[in-house]
Formats: sequence, structure tokens, C-alpha cells
Amino acid sequence: MGLVCEGTTAGTLTHAAASLSLTVASTGAASGSFTNNGTLFQATGTAAVRDDGQTLYFNTLNLNLDSRVEGRATALLGFRSAGLSAQRGSTGLLTGTLNGQGRFTGTFKGVQGNYRADLTCRGA
Repeated sequence: MGLVCEGTTAGTLTHAAASLSLTVASTGAASGSFTNNGTLFQATGTAAVRDDGQTLYFNTLNLNLDSRVEGRATALLGFRSAGLSAQRGSTGLLTGTLNGQGRFTGTFKGVQGNYRADLTCRGA
């Protein structure tokens, strides 16, 4: 089952656009992406699911977020090689509930603190 959500995250002094695109399997495995204030995170985690044989239902999401990227460069000079690597980005957590009207409310825990998440969702 696919889910697409748009909305905001808000802290004490901050307010940012956020979106979530997610696929949930009948096993409860969830994967997709979460974007907050322009930062793209890979999202993986679980959803509490119920399957009535025709429709998959879920309302609780717990997602680990990862925006880290790594780069490597190597140079060969004669018989010697030299290299460097760098990693940038951060990790986080998105947890919350989805009600019957398609509203997701929860918490986005990022590197700079905790933010309230309020997203409007639809099936995809």
C-alpha cells in the first residue's frame, strides 16, 4: 500500500514544509522517503497493520530517517595511492499516528531537536 503526505513540521521557533512518501507491506515493513525543510531522508521502519483480506489498514508509524551521503576519491601517483572520504548528513526518527481522515500527527526527532509533524495523507 502506498501513502503520500504533505504538511509541516513545527518547533518552538521554526516552521518547515514536510512530505512523506511511503510503501507499507502486509508484514508491516515500511520504506520510502521523508523531506523536511528541503532535506531528503531515506525512511525505513514499521507500521502496525491489519489486513481484512481486501484492504490493508495501518495507523501507527515508526520510521528511522537517514540523510547521510558518503563520497570517496582515490588518486594513484606512481606506486602510491592517496585517498579521502567524507560523510555528510544526519539521522532522525519520525513517529506518529494516521487517523481515518488521512491526517498524520506525530513527532520528527532531528539532529537539532524535536518537532511536531502535521501531514495530510492520501493513498498512492
